[in-house]
Amino acid sequence: MNRFKLYEISNEYERAIDALVDDEKVDLSQIEELKDVFDNKCINVAKYIKNLEIEQEAINNVIKNMSLREKRLLTQIDSLTTYLKFNIEKTGLIDPIKCPEFVIKLRNNPPSLVIDDESLIPDLYIITKEVKNFDKNAIKKDILDGFEVEGARVEHKKILVIK
Repeated sequence: MNRFKLYEISNEYERAIDALVDDEKVDLSQIEELKDVFDNKCINVAKYIKNLEIEQEAINNVIKNMSLREKRLLTQIDSLTTYLKFNIEKTGLIDPIKCPEFVIKLRNNPPSLVIDDESLIPDLYIITKEVKNFDKNAIKKDILDGFEVEGARVEHKKILVIK
């Protein structure tokens, strides 16, 4: 019986229980054996899930560490770029600095807008956007209290807990 898949065991168990309910002659030891096999298969699947969770957690830790490393690198890149730009501007030289791999030069960007104080900007330049949010907690509470809220419903879901 161990070579069967979980769904096959559960189907077989369900058939045995149905036969018992229908007063057919059923060997109770077979139902017990199916239950034991089913329990063992569930335990094995749960162990596999736990292993996958541990692997996922390890991957998240690596991602977190790599993200911190990336942030440090980006900070260092920004700092060195600012340092290089400052010193090139300081000399006043406008000629590009060339090497076989790349060219270093200062370039003028198009003008960009900086708003120093939003309260001083005339209303002419303000765009108002309407945002619609639902009070989901209030809707859920009203439905659970017996009120009907058209367009909404409360679902009761089951979750699998492996501790």
